[in-house]
Amino acid sequence: MSGLSTSVDSNSKTKAGNSPYSDLASASNIRLLHLETSTNNEIIKGDLIEYTIEDAKKVGYCAMSYYWGEPVFDYELIVNGHNLPISQSVREMLAQLSQEEPGHLWIDQISINQNDLAERASQVSLMTNIYRTAERVQVWLGKSDNEIESTFHWMLDIFPKLLAIVDDEGMGQLEK
Repeated sequence: MSGLSTSVDSNSKTKAGNSPYSDLASASNIRLLHLETSTNNEIIKGDLIEYTIEDAKKVGYCAMSYYWGEPVFDYELIVNGHNLPISQSVREMLAQLSQEEPGHLWIDQISINQNDLAERASQVSLMTNIYRTAERVQVWLGKSDNEIESTFHWMLDIFPKLLAIVDDEGMGQLEK
């Protein structure tokens, strides 16, 4: 799997050990997960590919925002042939996304080497730009249940009403 011509494949400089991460060619580059489509929820696989922000925008990616849940990493994602520990929340999200055509994803828990404090600090400073240049931003609230579905339907009902207030009265009405 390779990115655009100016992209760097994360496999090109794999660190020693059992890590799917390699050093980023530039501190301003990001990694996108190309998730394999799967009907087998037991094994989830993908490849991390390094891109410049500009090339990532050209490829088109979805920046995922999600509920982290407990900081327990009892599940695994196979990334670039290596096992990467992930949280239950991310595991459930990936299981759902792998049933679809997921495309390229930016997921902070996966796209950033969480064990490299310098990289993590550098990447966190890019997050505004990462979300801004994403083709879309998708929110994962967790596995569907009655409470989430009820909240979602309420949001779908209230959103057009809020837009109507903004259109008719301007933003000042929302502050009252």
